[in-house]
Amino acid sequence: MESIMKISNLSKKYGGEYAVQNLNMHITQGDIYGFLGQNGSGKTTTIRMILGLIKPTSGHVELFGEPLKKRNYHVFRRIGSMVEYPGAYENLTAVENLEIHRKLMGIKKRDSVEEVIHLVGLSEARNKKVGEFSLGMKQRLGIGRTLLHKPEILVLDEPTNGLDPVGIKEIRELIVTLAKRDKITILVSSHLLSEIEQMATKIGIINKGVLLEEITLNSLMKKSEQYIRIKVSDLKATIKCLTENLNIKEFTVENGVIKIYERLKETININRVLVTNNIDVEEMCLIEEKLEDYFIKLIGGLI
Repeated sequence: MESIMKISNLSKKYGGEYAVQNLNMHITQGDIYGFLGQNGSGKTTTIRMILGLIKPTSGHVELFGEPLKKRNYHVFRRIGSMVEYPGAYENLTAVENLEIHRKLMGIKKRDSVEEVIHLVGLSEARNKKVGEFSLGMKQRLGIGRTLLHKPEILVLDEPTNGLDPVGIKEIRELIVTLAKRDKITILVSSHLLSEIEQMATKIGIINKGVLLEEITLNSLMKKSEQYIRIKVSDLKATIKCLTENLNIKEFTVENGVIKIYERLKETININRVLVTNNIDVEEMCLIEEKLEDYFIKLIGGLI
């Protein structure tokens, strides 16, 4: 499937420092693309370049197969975006705020406001002043504003930032609903691995302005492993015992360590069989490598 958004060798330099360097991203139609990185990793700078808000130092952006240039900024009519904190008139209601935006956008369809209010789950608060909204409700309103013109791509920069667990869950479920029900392609940035892995179909990992990896969620989940780690006195005898006596086939041997990927609940039995066959077991334990461990290794720090 062709990319609906393609970023090639994109860089942004401030003074002598790169905020983003040689970034390559590919987002296809229907993706929920999780743009994951620590605060200050270059996520917002990248998003601003994608949206034409700042000019890249080098590289280019393609949207819907068209290189992004001033003469074809009309492509942004097909994109909705919310960068950082969404502003609103707090002395006005949700409906009044959206109505102002509808008129500014030149959207003639009057019932689009009511459609969006329902879509983002603010029907009961439609006539409530935004100043009385929780942060989660304000985020919903901000997302609603981006949906008024029925975009094909939605770009959301840290939409769950500052929310409590309930608010985070609500926004996450809304994003998934928009992608599945309304077939909107979504680019969503976050510094929270736990959130990205619950909604993204594809993930781009950025650190210090460099994209370290672009991977599908299914491939990423395979990085999360469980195995039995064994160190023994005699590797050759142990391998023979595992294959012949225990019929274990899914294992690897590296640097004197055996990793068994099956029968994970049978450590006691495996140990007993090895000892019975005169093999000294120096170490045996069940290892759970979580996705957090993988990311720590990848970026050399904590997300």
